[in-house]
Amino acid sequence: MSILVDQPRPVAFKQFKRTAHLASDTSVAELHAFATRIGLKRSWYQAGTRAHYDLFDGKIDKALAAGAELVSVRELLRRAVRE
Repeated sequence: MSILVDQPRPVAFKQFKRTAHLASDTSVAELHAFATRIGLKRSWYQAGTRAHYDLFDGKIDKALAAGAELVSVRELLRRAVRE
């Protein structure tokens, strides 16, 4: 399993302090399974050039605690599966 989280960045939303992306370098199915495991809704999935979910605050920590690999933004873009 290769679930990736890119380096969290600060955001200017009132309700959130930081954001990151959750992606897989193996498959979209693996990404969905991991997202479900950490409590993300399927409707939050973002298809397109690189399949991913946006993460905020506690979900970043939850993804890392569940085994996601912390990588740079550049590394995530290089490795993330394309849909």
